[in-house]
Amino acid sequence: MVKIPDGVIFLMVVTLLFACTDDNTGSPTDAGSSGDSDTDSDSDIDSDTDSDTDSDADPNLDGECDDWQTAHPNWLWCDSFDDGQEISDKYPDFGTTGMSVSDEDALSGTHALSQHYDQGQVDAGWVSFFYGDTLGGDYGPVQDEIYMRWYHKFEDGFEGDPENGLPPKMARITSIGPGWDKRFGVYYWIHDYEIVADVSAPYSSQANSAGWLPVTSSGFSYSDPANIGRWICHEMHVKANTPGMTDGAYTFWVDGEKVIEKTGVDLVGSTDYHYNNAMLDCYWNGGSPKAQSRYYDNFVISTELIGCPGRKGLA
Repeated sequence: MVKIPDGVIFLMVVTLLFACTDDNTGSPTDAGSSGDSDTDSDSDIDSDTDSDTDSDADPNLDGECDDWQTAHPNWLWCDSFDDGQEISDKYPDFGTTGMSVSDEDALSGTHALSQHYDQGQVDAGWVSFFYGDTLGGDYGPVQDEIYMRWYHKFEDGFEGDPENGLPPKMARITSIGPGWDKRFGVYYWIHDYEIVADVSAPYSSQANSAGWLPVTSSGFSYSDPANIGRWICHEMHVKANTPGMTDGAYTFWVDGEKVIEKTGVDLVGSTDYHYNNAMLDCYWNGGSPKAQSRYYDNFVISTELIGCPGRKGLA
């Protein structure tokens, strides 16, 4: 069973807005980086379906979230989506446009978080876990270093848009101030089928005039057909810099192998703002070319490295 952190205030976000609309909501529809880059830059309520779980389920992860508070004292959150609870009962900020907890395909247990797209669909769902001082509130201790891990699958036969590729949005760690002030964030996104790190850092001494750091490529590409139709482990780490210094960092792993590492980074400038929001999101800027689905499972947030059990990298 997952445990809801003390002090969480549940918010109902009804509509996911387009990228250029009002930012005073939890909508994850950022327009993307306009910064210089190592590569080119881009920046309804839950219901179960009657279907067998997929054959690539991983029994090694079954029960990972059982009594996680005792088994993993450094974890802040664990959700395998098998507790029978609706998204609205567990997450303080969420959207359910095409998103639900489903038994269509699960990595562990019997259920996973499912995002279904209809043909042409742009808006999509998201779930956010608040920690620290999100929205100026109290969601537990401030964390200046955070890890977030999830397993993700594009269903077999999933297709990208001919012009824009796969949906660019996958996950992010951001800072949200009072009044939904979106301060900065590290984005785990897909550009031209490749996992990239896109970083909004308007207070940084290293940012360009638009407030973004250079996009960093991972070398991991969904253009390889072997990466479609299988569960892949993703993990990201963000360490805020000491205000006024360049000792911040961010790191991405895919299936336990480090694919991006940046150190000596100024992420928050001289501010005393903190990262405080961990989100999975599925917005598709170009729209889906057909009806199709993607899935998330075993979503963990921690103050220490989590890893990918059974994968060839981290144990």
